[in-house]
Amino acid sequence: MRQACVRPGITVFAAVLLFASATTAVAQVQYGSIFGRVTDATSAVLPGVEVTVQGPALLQPMTVVTAESGGYRIANVPVGVYTVRFELAGFSRQVNEGIRIEAGFNAEVNAKLALSTVQETVTVTGESPVVDTRSVTLGTNFGKELLEAIPSARDPWVILEQTPGMVMDRQNVGGNQSGQQSSFAVHGSSSNQQWNLDGATITDMAAGSSPQYYDFDSFEEIQISTAGGDASQEAAGVAINFITKSGSNQFRGSGRVYSADKRFQSLNTPPEVAAQGGGAGNPLKNVAEYGFEAGGPIKKDKAWFWGAASKQDIRVGILGFLKAGAPAGSTDPDDLETDLTKLNNVNVKLNYQWTKGHKSTFLYGRADKIRNARGASSTTAIEATTRQSGPTPMWKGEHQWVVTDRLMINGQYTYNGNGFLLNFHSDELANVQPLSFEADGISRRSGSSSNNIRPTYEARVDSNYYLADFLGGDHSIKFGVRYRSTPYQTISKTGGGASASFRLNGDAWATITRNGHTSRDLWEYSAYFNDSWSRDRVTINGGVRFDRQDDKALAANIPANPILPDLLPAVDFKGADSEAVYSDFSPRLGVTYDLRGNGKTILKASTARYYGLGIYTAGTISPTGQTSLGYWFRDLNGDLFVQRNEIDFARGFRTTPSSNYDPANPSSVVTPAKVDLNLENDITDEFLTGIDHELMPDFGVGMSYIYRKYHNFQATSRDVQGITYTPVTMTRSCGNQTCAGESWTVVYYQRTVALPTATILRNYNFERAYHGLEFTARKRFSHRWLMNSSVTWNNAALHYPTVLDYSPASGDPTDFDNVNGRDSGGLNGPRWVLKLSGMYALPWNMSVSVFYNARDGFQFNRTVQSPSRPGGAGTVNVLIEPQGATHYPTFQQIDLHWDKAFRFGARRVSFNVDAFNLANAATVLGRQTRQDFPRANYVTTILAPRVVRFGIKVNF
Repeated sequence: MRQACVRPGITVFAAVLLFASATTAVAQVQYGSIFGRVTDATSAVLPGVEVTVQGPALLQPMTVVTAESGGYRIANVPVGVYTVRFELAGFSRQVNEGIRIEAGFNAEVNAKLALSTVQETVTVTGESPVVDTRSVTLGTNFGKELLEAIPSARDPWVILEQTPGMVMDRQNVGGNQSGQQSSFAVHGSSSNQQWNLDGATITDMAAGSSPQYYDFDSFEEIQISTAGGDASQEAAGVAINFITKSGSNQFRGSGRVYSADKRFQSLNTPPEVAAQGGGAGNPLKNVAEYGFEAGGPIKKDKAWFWGAASKQDIRVGILGFLKAGAPAGSTDPDDLETDLTKLNNVNVKLNYQWTKGHKSTFLYGRADKIRNARGASSTTAIEATTRQSGPTPMWKGEHQWVVTDRLMINGQYTYNGNGFLLNFHSDELANVQPLSFEADGISRRSGSSSNNIRPTYEARVDSNYYLADFLGGDHSIKFGVRYRSTPYQTISKTGGGASASFRLNGDAWATITRNGHTSRDLWEYSAYFNDSWSRDRVTINGGVRFDRQDDKALAANIPANPILPDLLPAVDFKGADSEAVYSDFSPRLGVTYDLRGNGKTILKASTARYYGLGIYTAGTISPTGQTSLGYWFRDLNGDLFVQRNEIDFARGFRTTPSSNYDPANPSSVVTPAKVDLNLENDITDEFLTGIDHELMPDFGVGMSYIYRKYHNFQATSRDVQGITYTPVTMTRSCGNQTCAGESWTVVYYQRTVALPTATILRNYNFERAYHGLEFTARKRFSHRWLMNSSVTWNNAALHYPTVLDYSPASGDPTDFDNVNGRDSGGLNGPRWVLKLSGMYALPWNMSVSVFYNARDGFQFNRTVQSPSRPGGAGTVNVLIEPQGATHYPTFQQIDLHWDKAFRFGARRVSFNVDAFNLANAATVLGRQTRQDFPRANYVTTILAPRVVRFGIKVNF
């Protein structure tokens, strides 16, 4: 649409109005942009050229006019493929076809128009930009081609796994882990994750994770960012944006059925697993999925609709999760208890173009998960698992206003009704105490429950403004504000109000637990401004954002514990405010340089500071969180249950009570825990540099170096002044034959007096430094093939300047020397990560694709356990060697996909076959790390066996 340029006064007024109206934004957006410069045959700039973008994803074409500098920019272009047309009277018309837009991608499309006295058109094809000349962000966009072509378990978390450098905590073989949220890490961190749906923030702030599960075929694209975010991105963690499909002027859709069954599954149980009675590895029993999606016009060029519905039924077995009476060592999956997950999803989207300058979108979704045995494992009996249920409704309203061809404003409001119930495996277990024996480490007899209520509300405005030929260059400015509220409640209970544990030496202890009920609200207010200034070959991205985060503990009440109602009485809490607030300014600066001036080779560098997501003081100051008191007890009647008369009060607490409990005033509605009023947010400082190069049309390669420093963390600590820790040397032997008679001499620390109950939430001096080198190669589908590959080298080292800061919860210096300065463990432990995926189109409408995933094995940090220590310190597991000295085997998995299509007019029927874990590897992924008990080194997780999945999909 051709409109007059906006006057500077109007621009300033609009900016002020937007900043005053609310608050933030996230780098994750559902749109890209098209920009460039138009010149004549002599390379002189051409102002006044009409630039029109048209494609199936647009209700109506988008039109702007080039500025005095010859430059133009069209923001908020939906994901899709477009034609860009350049027209000016007296010049030939140029049409660029096949311009691909991904979320967050800036496509540079330049034009050179020749003088012409007749109407003629120059058509340019096959030159869709591969390299983003204005962005320093690292990550991957998975469009429909990658989502459909590369073999996967059709779960968003397995798409995350294909991202460069990404490390997952579990391996999904053919769907055996679908419906479960994997934890993941990249570039030295697994925290501060940002989840978005169509550009709206949906992160579950109580868990830092996704609030729901998804219909895989509802996605047009999945955008994943891992580093280099500009001022529109709040935190340094992985940012995920799911972009849903939309209707169009043509009715189209698809339906599908997929099935993976144990009949088409191999066996891969290693002899040691069979010998320990673990059963058939981690096999699936059956994974079935069916669903459809369709959309089209309500009125062409005016209103569209799209909708989708799907169901998944996931039945798997878990290593060691044996049925009662099942023969030990059986390799039959039917001898394992079934871990059942059901996922149901419904989505509806409506698009309406009011006028040329106004467009609205409404999205509604409902996701539901039902699971029968959450927590199932080799050390959890089925009665100790929980049942999960809870639908998550979500809706979002969005309006886009094209004020002029230089200024565009986008406003939206989102509600997500996140919540779920984790209930006892059966109702009658609510009054049954859990039980465990040190001899096998298995939790049995009962478990716990929690009701989690976590809705989120977000209102935000984001704007784009193009300012040409100012201060020597063109400016692409974006700015925004956001308000977000994320209240949550957790109501928790332990079966029977107590649990009983029995040690090998005959000792027994009781953990008496009062129900918990915590309620809090978290408010976020944010604003950002980012300017991308371009001149000749240089683009400078500078920006700043402000984030204010505040929380408050809300009113809650809990009943008395039935065993110790005098020591754990009922509490009626009226609410409290810690008065700690995070107010953070985050600067961002990035530079790109077009090495040859043709947009094909880009040097880039950036530096940034990010702050953490969420402030969590409400839990610290709430006295109604679940409270536990640990005592020694004697099972006088031999029933393995805890009664009051069996508790040995004379020996005092076995472990220090929960920090929200005051032994001197058990019914207090004021917790002894405090919050430092000067508490600050955690910080990530980042520097990256690299090069991106278009090797050939549709094929780009890149190399990046990433440095990050994670610091200023918060932790709850107790006052250890005046308390002396005494080193104690002990020798422990292996608990079974797996260690070949080894024994270890280690040092642990004990104190003679108990720590004070009172704690304080404060910052402590711990740092994690990350260095990474990443190589990527990505080929869009053309000339019959596509590819998406990467290799990443990692080093993430820990640094604890003082013993106190190593273990702030207790001041216990145990293992300080074995951890300080060592490589980070957990998901940050692998030293290298390799991804290789690709697809080739064969003759006769067939295709074949592969995904090869490999990484360094996780750290296997072996420990032995101390005796119970005086002063309520309990036991401690002590490393027998420096952290990271031993690793699990290298992990490798290869998956294969074959597809054959038949066409019947506009319909396309595809039959496909996927083989997961093609080599049928039985890689050990987890073992019992404690060495001095009977199940030392027992395998807890292996890679699930090879399985074949069959599917049929109809596109119309």
